[in-house]
Amino acid sequence: MIHRSTHTRNGYILPLTLFILGGLMSIVTYLFIRSSIFSPVTRTALAQEKARLAAYAGIEMARSLLAQPIEKEKEESQMGIERKPPAAPTQDERAAIFLKRLLGIINRWQTFVLPRQKNEEQASVTWCIVAEQGKIDINTLFDFKKKSFLGAGAARGDTRKALQYVFDRVQKQIGGSNMLEALENYLKARKKPIDDVTELLMIKEFEPFKNYLFYEPQQAKDTKGAVYLTDIFTVDSNSRTVEPWLLSESIAHILELKSAQATSREQRLKLAQEVLKDFKRSAQWAQDWNKRLAPLYGKELQSLPKDIESMFNTPFEPKTFAIFSYGTVQEVTQRLLAIVEWTESVDKKKTANDVIVKKLYWL
Repeated sequence: MIHRSTHTRNGYILPLTLFILGGLMSIVTYLFIRSSIFSPVTRTALAQEKARLAAYAGIEMARSLLAQPIEKEKEESQMGIERKPPAAPTQDERAAIFLKRLLGIINRWQTFVLPRQKNEEQASVTWCIVAEQGKIDINTLFDFKKKSFLGAGAARGDTRKALQYVFDRVQKQIGGSNMLEALENYLKARKKPIDDVTELLMIKEFEPFKNYLFYEPQQAKDTKGAVYLTDIFTVDSNSRTVEPWLLSESIAHILELKSAQATSREQRLKLAQEVLKDFKRSAQWAQDWNKRLAPLYGKELQSLPKDIESMFNTPFEPKTFAIFSYGTVQEVTQRLLAIVEWTESVDKKKTANDVIVKKLYWL
């Protein structure tokens, strides 16, 4: 006889169901956490890329402005009679036209809001052009064979004495001590030109510059300003002298001169119109400073340190510029710095300018 068991296995379906639901909840929770983290990261990464592209656009804006042809302004026709095209400008006239264009933009931050596409975030770009010839090229002032600064001990043209004045002013503003002596020892030990100004941060005495490395935007009302390492020194001008027409903001602050930011663009262009009358490409600053540059900088030549005067360039021939460009999207900002070289070719019919990017930094 076959006996059937009257016992049944009840209750195993409920635990199995709970186990499956628990597993599914774990998977859903994991996916939710991953997606909640991934989405903000993705949005931030996308905003960074868009901001970087906006910064590149700023560099191109500045390059196109520098590359504009240098031509005389066309005279308006009167009574329907067309005027002849203006004659090609002379060398002095080309220099005056280019200088007037620069004086309206040099060391001045320009902000542009880029056109907004459908379903796209608003992007803006802020850029600034700085003349490398308006800074001190540290490599050209030091003789690496003789291991000394040029003209050291001379009655005139003593670059070491001029640099001492510069460092005294810097140390008074941002702190530090014995910067010139430390720099001299560093250059003697190095035995060859430095490749980038930021290398100077390896000098212990230059630590105060860690918070003052690259030129930053400032308000027009801030006439005191700050000094920045790469806005004082350069390795890209290849000139032993400094272009006084296009001094960097840091050099202007060191010499206690009126900065570009202290006046509006309209006021500065009005001053430029006056000081550039009968402009000559070459100058003798003993005679020309008070007439040409004193109205711009608010200081006469005799009030400047004697050894600083010997560092000023006499022919106007800027060739290298730094372009700072900040792109911003969704409060995310990307910063680029381009070192560009400006070249001009002239023939009988027209002039052509080119602006070549030599270095590019992601700040």
